[in-house]
Amino acid sequence: MAGLVSRFAYRPAIARGRQVYELEGGLLHLDGGWTLDLSRVERAVFVQHRWGDAVMRRLDLVAGGELRSLALTVGAASLPDDADARVHRALMTAVAEALAGLRPGLAVTIGEHGLVRRLMFGIGAVSMVAGLGIAGALLAGGSGRIAEAAMPLGLLVLMGGGTSWSSRPNRPLPQVEMRDFGVLVASLDTAG
Repeated sequence: MAGLVSRFAYRPAIARGRQVYELEGGLLHLDGGWTLDLSRVERAVFVQHRWGDAVMRRLDLVAGGELRSLALTVGAASLPDDADARVHRALMTAVAEALAGLRPGLAVTIGEHGLVRRLMFGIGAVSMVAGLGIAGALLAGGSGRIAEAAMPLGLLVLMGGGTSWSSRPNRPLPQVEMRDFGVLVASLDTAG
């Protein structure tokens, strides 16, 4: 079906202007930006984070050493009815369907990757070591203040350890077959 063009226009964040993506055959084009030949995609990664009321999600596509991200940040309270979120879900689903046809066997990895994952691991490890170091210094100093600091230091050690453990670079991330990714995307903003 050459010549069929699908257009997706949405604001990726409240402070950003509208972006227009076009998907034609195996080419994904961002107006005023880049063009990506989907048949060259070597890796696809889906990431979602939630901070307070903000939800950030993105589909990262890696081809020839270049990273192209289809990203969205919206208020969680506006989901699932947010128009930009609906268009973003439709874009991710359309790209996944195109990739399923062009790159059979390519799966979507779920979770943070690359530098961000290594930074999260490092931040967690530093937090854990700092908590243990402060506790050790308080014990060695014999000031008796360890009882006052036990809970915050314990939380620092546990949260740091948990963050570094879940972000460790050698941990395999879950994967979803590209043909099934649309089902995951459709379920993102449903209740339950």
